[in-house]
Amino acid sequence: NVNGDQQKSKDLAQLFADTGIIEKILYNDSAVQNDFNSYTASKGVPGKMQYYDGHANHFHVRILPEYKLASMGACP
Repeated sequence: NVNGDQQKSKDLAQLFADTGIIEKILYNDSAVQNDFNSYTASKGVPGKMQYYDGHANHFHVRILPEYKLASMGACP
């Protein structure tokens, strides 16, 4: 989340979506999740935002496997 600002969090998530390489974002604000998931569906870009324990105040962004660097280890 961007300093507790829900709109800025939505805007940041949409910027990630616009890259076209997002697999998923972990974040626990249901309004931001709904907005993000509707946005990606309407744009036809990959990516889903979902709840993940302990992610009430920050994002984890996972990119699609084909865009990961070979040097990156496996992420949970």
